[in-house]
Amino acid sequence: MNPRLEVFWVLAGAAALILLTSIPMVLGLVPRNRWYGARAKRSMNGTEAEWYAINRKWGIVSLSISTAALLILAGFALL
Repeated sequence: MNPRLEVFWVLAGAAALILLTSIPMVLGLVPRNRWYGARAKRSMNGTEAEWYAINRKWGIVSLSISTAALLILAGFALL
């Protein structure tokens, strides 16, 4: 397999994984935990409302970045 194609699939897979894991954060489906979500000091020590607000914002950011990455990769694939 072409090494460039391997890199493409790894990057596309990583972007897709980030996209899929950010959707529950945006929808407010991730309860406070140690493993998944925005685990900053403020979100971990704050109230439940702060946890969900910070996770929603971070989910939107990661959703946007991963979507942009997939679009850029799709553009490169068409070249």
